Amino acid sequence: TTKKTTTTTKKPAIAIITTTKKPTITTTTTTVRKITTTYKAPTTTTRATTTTTGPKLPQVSVTDTYFGNQWGLHHSGGMDVNAPEAWAYLNTNPNPTQVVVAVIDSGVYINHPDLRANLWKNTDEIPGNGIDDDGNGYIDDVDGWNFFGNDNNPTDDYGHGTHCAGIISAVANNARGVAGVSEG
Repeated sequence: TTKKTTTTTKKPAIAIITTTKKPTITTTTTTVRKITTTYKAPTTTTRATTTTTGPKLPQVSVTDTYFGNQWGLHHSGGMDVNAPEAWAYLNTNPNPTQVVVAVIDSGVYINHPDLRANLWKNTDEIPGNGIDDDGNGYIDDVDGWNFFGNDNNPTDDYGHGTHCAGIISAVANNARGVAGVSEG
């Protein structure tokens, strides 16, 4: 006798927002370092080697209070994303590209002192007029949209979205808090 087994897998929900405006995207790729990581089972030892593939870049000095705890951005042991070196490179680039990153999470504290300068604003929307000025289907979505509450108040009720937004875009070198990957 053959027994038929069916497996049901839940697929994650994905929110997609479309607009009639077409973004212009310019991509520039520069290899600064090559990192090779090997893992040997069944032990828990991880060995990493870093090989410089270009000139050693200068670093920028970072004044943020907790930057020393952000080992993923910069660590003396070399297991990091080399953020200060990347920022130094970007600061010498005469044509920086602005990138918008959407955080789909619990919201964001829009008045956070380490975030407010870097948060996207929908300039095609007139705040408080009760009209969908940009025609995207969302009324007065100046600071974004709360899909859970179905309103234009993306305030973070749990803190997680603000935390994620900070990892991405907290203002760097303002002598407070943390530095975001984008340096801001």
